[in-house]
Amino acid sequence: MRNLLTNAMVVTVGLCLLVAVVAFGAVTSDLAAPVYGLALVATVCWAVKLLLADVVTWKKSPMHLPVLAFLVYATVRYFASPIEYESRLELFDVWLCGLVYFLVASNLYHSRHRAVLMGLLVALAVLEAIYGIWQFATRAETALYLQRPQMYFHRGGGTFMCPNHLAGFLEMILGLVLGNIALRRVSSGSAQRGTLAKVFWAYAAVVMMAGIVTTLSRAGWISTAIGVLVVFLWGDWRAQSMWPRIAVALLSVAVLAFITFRIQPARDYISLTMRSGTESEVVKLKDPSLGGRTLLWKAAWDMFRSHPIVGTGAGTWEWMHLKYRDPQVQGHAEYAHNDILNLASDYGSIGFGIVLAALLCFYWQASVVAKSDPSSEHRSFATGAILAVTVILVHSWFDFNLHVLANALVLAAILGLTVAIEEDPIRFPRVKMKRSFRFALAGFLLALATVGAWSFGRTALATRYTELGLAAKRALDWDTATNHFHRAIALDPGFAEPYRRLGDTLHTQSEWRLDPARSHERKALARDALQLYQQSLALNPYQSEAYLRTARLLEILDQDDQALKAYEQVLAIDPNNAFIYLRLGFRYRRVALPFSESDFTNLAALADQLRRQSDPVSRFLWSQFSEPARRVLTDTNSTLEQRQSVLVGDLNKILQGKSIYDAQRFAAVSLSEKARGLITQELEGDKLTLLNRLLLEDAYPTAITKSRRIETSKKAAEAFKRSAELTGSFDNLAWDNFTEVSGWL
Repeated sequence: MRNLLTNAMVVTVGLCLLVAVVAFGAVTSDLAAPVYGLALVATVCWAVKLLLADVVTWKKSPMHLPVLAFLVYATVRYFASPIEYESRLELFDVWLCGLVYFLVASNLYHSRHRAVLMGLLVALAVLEAIYGIWQFATRAETALYLQRPQMYFHRGGGTFMCPNHLAGFLEMILGLVLGNIALRRVSSGSAQRGTLAKVFWAYAAVVMMAGIVTTLSRAGWISTAIGVLVVFLWGDWRAQSMWPRIAVALLSVAVLAFITFRIQPARDYISLTMRSGTESEVVKLKDPSLGGRTLLWKAAWDMFRSHPIVGTGAGTWEWMHLKYRDPQVQGHAEYAHNDILNLASDYGSIGFGIVLAALLCFYWQASVVAKSDPSSEHRSFATGAILAVTVILVHSWFDFNLHVLANALVLAAILGLTVAIEEDPIRFPRVKMKRSFRFALAGFLLALATVGAWSFGRTALATRYTELGLAAKRALDWDTATNHFHRAIALDPGFAEPYRRLGDTLHTQSEWRLDPARSHERKALARDALQLYQQSLALNPYQSEAYLRTARLLEILDQDDQALKAYEQVLAIDPNNAFIYLRLGFRYRRVALPFSESDFTNLAALADQLRRQSDPVSRFLWSQFSEPARRVLTDTNSTLEQRQSVLVGDLNKILQGKSIYDAQRFAAVSLSEKARGLITQELEGDKLTLLNRLLLEDAYPTAITKSRRIETSKKAAEAFKRSAELTGSFDNLAWDNFTEVSGWL
């Protein structure tokens, strides 16, 4: 029974790793669902083994304590997270990786277990590399059945959407293979089989290196080269052990360089990265920001400095970054493209220190095996594991490989397999578990599996229904989209996105109700959408897009003051977003020229002058007023608010109509210089509205103020200018609007 359960764990862990890689890296909860299902099966097998086996042992390791401490810390930090859902997703992944680590370290300690899992990973890596090479050669547009982003058509990505993540996976497995080639001895009793195995490992290494090259991942190339140097430097320095490592290191570098410079696109990619410098600086980076990475790193560092102890919260970098981002970064970045800084900003010094302690314990324990264990299988695997961990850590300085569940699980399995090695001499012994501890651990694992299945299952289903809703929305199938979003909300009320997406659906329909006869329907949709955005923002108050859409809905509902507050709120969380300033500029521009109640400084005198038609301009305006407006203005019982309302409404209609200028009509009016300049031009749109507004201000200088128009126009110009500055472009929509609105002043 014990062996059967252990073998079941080997199979399920292997399948877990396989499915995670093939399922596009398991980057979303719905894609990761089969991975969690397999992990659940493995957990139950472990629990049953703890309950039924006569003897169960566990391996002592200095690494266990910091790994357990991080699991506890991540759980505690989750309950204080500012964005519950994002931290929940992160907590799921952290616990899954921790569970795989402890399960492997406690149960899979025989050499045959390592052989099975390593064989599976190597075979998978070779197939992924070949698939990536094919994608690179054919400029494939799909990964399996999913469309790849166009910017990756010329790069190999395997089943990973991002080529950098394929590079990270291949690097780790290449590390295990190089350790095996360098240090694994061929048994004298099976020399032929051992030699064939070496040939296979060498072939696999070459294919994986070719796969890494065709990802065109520069960080992948650098980390692989550094990893090869680790093979050379790490281990026993006696000649018998040293020379094989040197040979493997030099040969690997030569093969990697040969493949890179034999492939024209790889050479071109290097030339695109570097440029000639001065005589003292032969080459320089063409883009010192490394594709914007250094800007993200600085923001992550600033976030860490602002929250140095416990960080901003697990999984919150994507949203917290908005407040700290460099103006040059106008896109929405999900990660810092640096797992080390991302970890520090999310978890603070406490979390970073715990992870650092775990890695140091791993390197210590692995180095003990790599340098002193008489078993070449043990030494080769430990050295390969050191190489694998080193390359993924180096690569993680430039990318977010460890935020890809497939790569994080592979790393957890490698760590667990290394810790599980029965080293000789024994420094980290395997000890028998007490019955009480076994039963307590089994109960905990079963409880964890039950809670995890319920909680993650609902989360994954909600994610899936949200994706289905988005697909239906893109197809303009509003009813189907609405049903899917409602199901997602019912499954996971703490998930902000389906509220926002459902709000988007209603908002879009509201924008399309342009017929004045459907104004009531338009506003009803806007109110429903507004409520959904408010619910979404209650769950995640850092969604700048939701605030922007809220502002637009408030404008539709004629709540301009509340709309302005929404703009102020979004600028507080995303102060360097050019699009927000562009939208704010349009908001000010829209309200700058039309009249509002505050524009009338002497309403009674203006109404009396219009009613008496005492001058040509007043006679013209009175002739343009609607009959209801005339009745209100002539009725001595009408209130001030009623007169304001009809004046604003009818004067704005006149503003937006044809030019009101006539030489005889305005002969007695002293026109401003700006008005005189405009009346000689052929005008339309806002310029025509501006002329009409200026003419009325000049005709009634004591009754109509120009201060609000000027102040609002200044604010519009400032917003447009700021938008242009943030984009770094002065030949775009923002700059064109700045130029035009500046002419209103």
